[in-house]
Amino acid sequence: MLNDNHFLMSFFLKQIRLYAPLLLASCFSVTLLMLRLYYTQSSIYLFLLWNLFLAFVPLYISFFLHLMKKNFAQNLYLKIIFLPLWLLFFPNSLYLVTDFLHLTPKNPIPLWFDLLLLLSFSWAGLLAAFISLKTIQDLMELAYEKSWAWLWTAFVLLASSFGVYLGRFLRWNSWDIFFNPMGVLADVAPRVFLPWRHPSTFAVTFLYASFFLIAYLAFYLKADLALSTKSRD
Repeated sequence: MLNDNHFLMSFFLKQIRLYAPLLLASCFSVTLLMLRLYYTQSSIYLFLLWNLFLAFVPLYISFFLHLMKKNFAQNLYLKIIFLPLWLLFFPNSLYLVTDFLHLTPKNPIPLWFDLLLLLSFSWAGLLAAFISLKTIQDLMELAYEKSWAWLWTAFVLLASSFGVYLGRFLRWNSWDIFFNPMGVLADVAPRVFLPWRHPSTFAVTFLYASFFLIAYLAFYLKADLALSTKSRD
């Protein structure tokens, strides 16, 4: 029990420079939403709370896998069960950036406030996504070579960008793979195997994946610097 507590404390101390900004960003975005709700008595943006909750689901899964990192490389069941589950929900963390499509003038709230509201939720979602992704990438580096871990990361961002497209434009949810698998397959298969017939799908997926990869690279370098500085301290 003492060793377990020491491991948890060590984990939190090493990750505090990553999780503190996420906590602040989440609190700030929720506070803005509550202020808007109180002032307008309108629940028009209340869906952002649900989207933010979904953005944290892959973070919870990656946190659990990190706690099991000593067994991750050898335990095939962890990879078979939890990695696909994590990948299935991971696009929800990135999805928040598409909520800017809801930005229109809505009296009596000024447009700049709603812009800040959507930006704050988007930023919190991206932080949750990148912390989760880096946690999984670190686990992959422990189990495989670093180059394979980066290939995995690139695949995740590409597949997740496709997932963002499915959610935003085709209105599929992560859990639909369980409740309506044939419907999901009917939309996914032609876009995967006949991409030239769906140029908008290719454009959205490629451009979003490029943006997410560039943003993640910046986060990765900053996170590595923060953790290395923390370890020296």
